[in-house]
Amino acid sequence: ISPRILEKVLYFASYIVIDPGDAPLTKNQTLTEKEYRDWREKYEDDFDAGIGAEAVRKLLAIVGLDDEDARAKVALLDRKHELDVRLAAMHAVDWDEMAEGIYDGLGAATPVFAVPGAWSYDESLEVYAYDTALSKKLLADAGYPNGFETVITINNENAANETCATLLQFYLGEVGIKAEIKILTNADFNAQKAEGNYDLGIMVNNGSSKLDFTANYIRLYSSEGVNYKVMMAKPADYEEALFGARAAKTLEEKKELLKKAARLFSHDYALVVAAGYQGAYCYAQPGVHDTGICSTTAEAWTPEKAWKE
Repeated sequence: ISPRILEKVLYFASYIVIDPGDAPLTKNQTLTEKEYRDWREKYEDDFDAGIGAEAVRKLLAIVGLDDEDARAKVALLDRKHELDVRLAAMHAVDWDEMAEGIYDGLGAATPVFAVPGAWSYDESLEVYAYDTALSKKLLADAGYPNGFETVITINNENAANETCATLLQFYLGEVGIKAEIKILTNADFNAQKAEGNYDLGIMVNNGSSKLDFTANYIRLYSSEGVNYKVMMAKPADYEEALFGARAAKTLEEKKELLKKAARLFSHDYALVVAAGYQGAYCYAQPGVHDTGICSTTAEAWTPEKAWKE
């Protein structure tokens, strides 16, 4: 089994056949989500196939890996998949200071991958507390009392990305996670995220805010996505909420499901995290107050609350 296949299985991009049983399948054959459902509908429980870390562990227990590099890569993948490791990284960072540092004192931290006012933003959440002692404990509980080494890959299109990576490197180093920064051109970075061929670790990129993130989350961070392939887990409850938001019949239902999806993948599972945000610069007529322009996103502006002296 190639490490590449194991990556796809571990990061919920493909199912893998563990035991074909009575189905006309091949051991270690990979299946898409649709193929897996079709085979299950036809053969029910007559074959064994799985996805995620549990499937990888079962495969390793059955077939083993002779190649030392392959074993090391699988161990690395498994580590990144562990929630405790991601939460350790979250508690290792002072997110308020991070946001201010990235945006020269004009940034703010956010607990989810959204800004206040966006449909996916949850006002009940708070950013993770800066707690290095807790971070080290989580690492130790996950089996890494001395930390580990990783790579932070950044897109050099935006100067803030390099600032973010440098700050992140410092904070992670304080708890024993030694991170090397790898700088890519915009073209190379986009090729990696599109092809799913990337250095394991952390990727730093920049983007703009949206009032409605449903299409963006699906396009970038779901099993239907075209970018960031095999980069992150796609937990079932997250995708259920996300795809539910897409299919929602009412705006209120959509907002609630989108908010749930954002909380799960950005806060609870800490899969895609906003290091901070900065409001867009804009010009306004003197004497006009509370226009709301650019407060959430430059694309969605409703001036109903504006007033003039």
